[in-house]
Amino acid sequence: MVFSLSAAQEARRKQVFGKHRQNLSKDFFQLLIDDTQRLAKDSGLDVIWFDEQKQRGTDFASRFSNAFQDLFDQGYERVISIGNDCPNLQIGHIQKSIQQLENNDLVLGPAQDGGVYLLGITKKAFDKNTFAQLPWQQNNLYQTIKIWGKQARFQSISFELQRDLDTSEDAVFYAQKNPKCFLALFIAEILHGFSRKFITQKEHFQLQFFRAHLPSRAPPIFCFSA
Repeated sequence: MVFSLSAAQEARRKQVFGKHRQNLSKDFFQLLIDDTQRLAKDSGLDVIWFDEQKQRGTDFASRFSNAFQDLFDQGYERVISIGNDCPNLQIGHIQKSIQQLENNDLVLGPAQDGGVYLLGITKKAFDKNTFAQLPWQQNNLYQTIKIWGKQARFQSISFELQRDLDTSEDAVFYAQKNPKCFLALFIAEILHGFSRKFITQKEHFQLQFFRAHLPSRAPPIFCFSA
């Protein structure tokens, strides 16, 4: 399951590059969404995309809980949920989640902000009312899920810590750690002054070329070869 708003809605909710650069934030989230679509497709699993057109509920907790319940009602025994804001999420995480859910009730990818970038759960472990009461979108979410799982005697496993891209600080951090990737170049071009610190003239021309010729559905978050 991909639980993701559209790029336009994400840009309104998370003004990564400031309220006067909403169009740039929209482009940024579209890059992330396109890459998430590629990742989900390459997983080989059934992929259900829950955007604002399919989400049901009055707040995040109810919408997220309803999405899981809908899939379990359709007959799925295990559901893995990801979002669109963790570009370091790899196909290996999805494959490992599949394997781990064979013997575990919960699979968690902890995010640096205290949330989760991946959540896998079995149908037998899922309870909609309890699930909805978890502190979604708060910085104690991951720890609360861990405590809940322990109290319920669930078998659980956690992956390595990752950083979501929700703010300009997150975007800068990602660009610094992945300086040759297209997304990093896109970020650096937007953040004036910061870009001059580590983007060469050659890379700037590469960026312009790729932005001009990149197909709208192609996987955009790639790295230049050395």
